[in-house]
Parts: sequence; structure tokens; C-alpha cells
Amino acid sequence: PGEQEDVEKGGSWVNILSASVGAPLPTSASADGRGAPSKEQNPFVSDLGGIRDLNEQVLSQKKDCMLFLTAPWCRTCKTMVPGYTRFARKTGEEFSNSPVLFARADAVGRDGKELGRRLGVDSVPAFVLFRNGRRYGTNLSISKLPSKKLEKAVAYLTSGRDWDQVEFE
Repeated sequence: PGEQEDVEKGGSWVNILSASVGAPLPTSASADGRGAPSKEQNPFVSDLGGIRDLNEQVLSQKKDCMLFLTAPWCRTCKTMVPGYTRFARKTGEEFSNSPVLFARADAVGRDGKELGRRLGVDSVPAFVLFRNGRRYGTNLSISKLPSKKLEKAVAYLTSGRDWDQVEFE
């Protein structure tokens, strides 16, 4: 009850996520969060290693963000990664210096499972939105890109409009 009530009463996700973890999580040594050097950095999509990275890069900086939760064993997720990168690039070009941070995180391992659980993600692939560092809308389950639903979600996110659940059912 306590954490959900805090969220509904307008509690800060930064505080809720940080407090729920207890001790600080170790900072990942690489973009993939597993300590292995990353092969190449994606200039359009940031890799988050878990709750700590989400706090540091999105929540505490009050950014707008679209987070793509994946898993290495998920075949659908693997096929969607290039499409998500194209979508992030296209959106950045379309909105010229888009204020939206496009990010990706694995929902596996200790940090990834904790992140998915705290964000209410039951299955991957999933998309979670943040506006000004706070959760925005509901989790989106999309299994194919390009997606009109994802485009509409970014339009809502960048326009300042309130989330309309009926539009996304």
C-alpha cells in the first residue's frame, strides 16, 4: 500500500524508487549494465542499467522520456530494436532537438527485474513514458514497429496534453 499511495498522492518517483531499493545500486560499468564493454554507443537511444540510471538520467533531471523495456531472450524485442532506433532518430529530426529522451533497459537480472517490477511491467516488450521526470500515462505493450500508437504517445507526451486512456486501449 505505501508506495502506490505515495505515487497517487503525488509523491516523487525519485524518492519512491530510491527508498524502495534501500542501499544504492552499483553503477554499471558499461551501457549494457553487465560490465562488458559496449560494442558501439547509439546516439539516439540511451541504455539504462536499472533504477539508479533511471533516477540519474530521467527522474532527477525532470526529463520527458520514452523507456523501451526489453529482454535478451525476447525475439520480438530483438527485432524491434532497429525500429526503435529509427523512431528515435526520426522523432528527434521531426521535433528538431526533441526534448524526449529515448532510452532502453533490459528487464532481466537483479537491477532490470527490480526496474520492471517498480514500473509495473509484467511482460516485454513494453514502453513506459515519463513527463517532467514523472510517470505519464500507462505502460504500452507494442510488438511491432513502426506503430501508430507509439507515434500518438510521443505526440501526447510532447504536446502537454493530459493522457487519454481511451485513445490507447
